[in-house]
Amino acid sequence: MKTYYISGKISGIESEAKKTFAKAKDYLHNLGYGALNPFENGLTADDTWERHLAVDILDLLTCDGLIQLDGWEDSRGARLEYEIARLKGKEIRSIKDLGFYDYHHC
Repeated sequence: MKTYYISGKISGIESEAKKTFAKAKDYLHNLGYGALNPFENGLTADDTWERHLAVDILDLLTCDGLIQLDGWEDSRGARLEYEIARLKGKEIRSIKDLGFYDYHHC
């Protein structure tokens, strides 16, 4: 089973993003994929952005590919995740490519 890391904007819209990431994870599971949600990385809101990014990158490296949520370009962390996925030759897809439109723009 392919596993994807979910990437998108979080900072500044945490509450909305948390719901969107959870919906995306459920959607990917329904399609038969594994999915890693950065909100489930074991850290808390009190941890630094840098700590979150470090754990997220380690999680990304264990995945087959990267799934990008709408608005990912507006996120410094998501742009870094994209570059790492690209450099490592990971599959990179938009969640829209999989037919997922039922979420709020992040």
